[in-house]
Amino acid sequence: VEAATLTLLGGAIGMSLGGAIVWLVASLTPVPAVVPTWSIFVALLASIFTGVGFGLYPAARGAGLDRGRGPRQGAGGTTQSRGA
Repeated sequence: VEAATLTLLGGAIGMSLGGAIVWLVASLTPVPAVVPTWSIFVALLASIFTGVGFGLYPAARGAGLDRGRGPRQGAGGTTQSRGA
């Protein structure tokens, strides 16, 4: 839920900035700038699916680790040394 919410929020912010740029281009230049409605929905869905994918993968991987060793275990399954 957290990953989907964060990516939906990021997608909405990005689309708001993009909409503002489109509005500026359309109002300040003779270029007819328009954003199709379907592209808004596709962009939000892509944002949600990306966030869920990158949020679920580490969560599922972390759920399979031993509780005591999980935070200290690296990507290859070996323990990392702490300190210099």
